[in-house]
Amino acid sequence: MLRRIAQLLQPPSISSPTPGDQPAEAEAFQGVIAPVAERVLAAPAERTRYAQSQAQFHISGVHDYEFSTSFHDARPDRVFDRLRWGGQLIFVSTQPRELEELLGFYRNKPEWLIEQEPESLVCPRLDQLQKLSRLPLPASLRRLLLEQHAHFFVVRKVLIDPISRLTAKHSYDVRLVRAQGKADERYATDGFVVLKRVPTMEQAIDRLKQTAPGVPPERLGIIAEKLVRKVFPIFLTREAAFLKLLQRDLPPELKRKTPRVMSMESDNQGLVRAMSMKWLRQGGEPISQTEFAKQTAELLRALHEHVGIMHLDLRLDNLLVTGDGVCMIDFGSSVRIGEDLSTTQIIETLVHEMLQSSQITRDLQRQRRKKLIRSDVFDHLPTPPSPAFDLFALATNMTRPHDNADFKGLVNHDRDSEEGQRFSRLRRRILKPNPDDVPVRSVHDLCVELGVTSPRPRNKDRRPDDPSQVTLKPVILSGPMMPKAGQPQPKADPELNPETDVA
Repeated sequence: MLRRIAQLLQPPSISSPTPGDQPAEAEAFQGVIAPVAERVLAAPAERTRYAQSQAQFHISGVHDYEFSTSFHDARPDRVFDRLRWGGQLIFVSTQPRELEELLGFYRNKPEWLIEQEPESLVCPRLDQLQKLSRLPLPASLRRLLLEQHAHFFVVRKVLIDPISRLTAKHSYDVRLVRAQGKADERYATDGFVVLKRVPTMEQAIDRLKQTAPGVPPERLGIIAEKLVRKVFPIFLTREAAFLKLLQRDLPPELKRKTPRVMSMESDNQGLVRAMSMKWLRQGGEPISQTEFAKQTAELLRALHEHVGIMHLDLRLDNLLVTGDGVCMIDFGSSVRIGEDLSTTQIIETLVHEMLQSSQITRDLQRQRRKKLIRSDVFDHLPTPPSPAFDLFALATNMTRPHDNADFKGLVNHDRDSEEGQRFSRLRRRILKPNPDDVPVRSVHDLCVELGVTSPRPRNKDRRPDDPSQVTLKPVILSGPMMPKAGQPQPKADPELNPETDVA
């Protein structure tokens, strides 16, 4: 009998499951992963998100949950790029020592947060169940042979990029943190909020070494100090003010499509050094290219007409596709329509330099050289700031959403399809119209073309792209969206109950 049992219990020749084919591919692993998945994905919303992201994984190469039993494939450097921001790795093993060894690679790593320390579950050995089911075994022996312990831990990706991969698009220290306080908890997403803060000197210098490799070392410290002490706090202060304006003035159905400030930390000059915001989590059901363009245009039109704000950095990186639709983030570069930047020289200089070095400006100049732009709407760009700058960015983005790899699987796009060709023709009409074309001179006009809104009443005394019709409510902060030194900070929206410390 014992010899027969030993033969039956020979381990099957099955390799470890490969990432992406979750939760289990082979019967030998199903018994340990399925109970863990049931524990981790307890909430219906998480099960829905898991199903959606797994369905998109073969297109996008990223997902929100990765269940793994492979020590090699579950190492941080291998799994990082397979997870969306906020995604979770769930590693499962029947060997506690293997589990602890792998978890050691994640401990004290800023890119990761350990959400679940090692835990064990009793699971059936499905690979042996059928073999032993007909043998007349005592209950105690049957339990010993057919049960095993599944050990698992859960870690969450909280940085957008690993520390070793510093990129020009991430100037600030941006990470996911657990919600703390009533305001954060009220608007948290899955218990987390986004913490955006001015980088440390060390972080700024490390980034400059990569983005400006030709700068002498002695100059790096001087530049980094200017960025950390003045430039970044100014832009973060402006962004906090703009986000408050958006929550105040946007139509109710669009407010959830921009970040909500929940708490701030300011220095003794009244400049914001850190703020926590609602996490707009990427993911959800895929949308069409048409729906992507419509939702982006509708939100941008509301920015221009309801709030009186130009985004001015409308790269695809600053758009998200969430369960609520297309959202916009990163308003630090924004300017109010009609804002007099000359009243504060440093802001005027910073905005000018930002526009001159913008990726959108480089795209604009390249297309001018190729003679792909003929409309006079774009003649004066990039300065002074104009809503036409956002129109150009949108006209470009709506034709190539997959230039942002994160949108693969979330935005259906085929440039050779009828839909793709239709948007290419619309883009040409915006940038290089024929004399007999109906002009598209503003985001409002584009919304009319997309069927989002109705044409404005004709007014022969007003240019179609003239933003002067926008009636702006009073600005929250004094001057050009900045508090003056020594003045107290404005009171926050009482609904938010912002705290003074987000560190």
